Amino acid sequence: MKVAILIPTLNRKDFLLRTLKYYSLLKSIHPIYIGDASSISMIEEINTVVRGRVVVHYFHWPGLSDRDTIKKLAQKASVDCEYCAFQGDDDFFVPNSLSICAEFLSNNDSFRTAQGNAAVILLDRPGAYGNIKALGPYWNSPALHGSSGTERLKEITENYWVPNFSVHRTIELIADFTDKYPVKDRYWGELTNTFSCAINGKSKFIDIFYLIRNVHDGIDHQASQHGWRESQGWDDSFSACKLTLSEKLRDNSGDVIAMTRLEVQFLLDKYLARTQIKWDKILRSRRQFGIIDFLRHSRV
Repeated sequence: MKVAILIPTLNRKDFLLRTLKYYSLLKSIHPIYIGDASSISMIEEINTVVRGRVVVHYFHWPGLSDRDTIKKLAQKASVDCEYCAFQGDDDFFVPNSLSICAEFLSNNDSFRTAQGNAAVILLDRPGAYGNIKALGPYWNSPALHGSSGTERLKEITENYWVPNFSVHRTIELIADFTDKYPVKDRYWGELTNTFSCAINGKSKFIDIFYLIRNVHDGIDHQASQHGWRESQGWDDSFSACKLTLSEKLRDNSGDVIAMTRLEVQFLLDKYLARTQIKWDKILRSRRQFGIIDFLRHSRV
């Protein structure tokens, strides 16, 4: 069963070409949809790498944000693909595992997403190529079992993971990435999409190897809650997130009584506090014990 692989990219040609080489060598059956926000098109390099061994749909959208790119790619993919999954330009899905997750969704209408085990790697040098210096788990058997949107929102704020990387029904991913209230802050945007996925449906963990993520200097992690809270637009994005989640909870058929915006804010505040504690532990571990321990604790 085919799954559209959605890849937004910006000025990271080496990582993107590495990913395309991987799928080409495997002769993956899954079509790849690339949204490139770079100023210069990469279509010639892509065609040289792919050589017709995997189907690639390339769209040059200079300046478009990653979240808007994912949504537009899903809209393009929805014409031919019932299922899709988003990855970074530096990540790798296991092709057969995508098919297994899509097959599960095709037989289980009560679940919205599905995913398997995932690992995170660190190379011994900057950039896209090198030897593996460290390896660890990316997440720990992620799933959402609550019967209502409220229950699932509580689950994912208490044990955060990112279902954006799961296999979705394409039309449902588009819905989860559609916000009535604009969220301009990038990290709040991810949180809004993640929590929307949780509110809108259950998620299945399948015990298969599914995804590899690459830790490197080009990734912008939010390690300081204080610095983030002081950033421009933080308050407006927080408010937009609360409004979006409150309305999606109200519209979710599994909720007899939807949470109020104040109750949603209470959950988000608890999530922010837990996240800062985790990041403080990660940074201490990195300083004291090195990268292996850092990766062991990096499932946030």
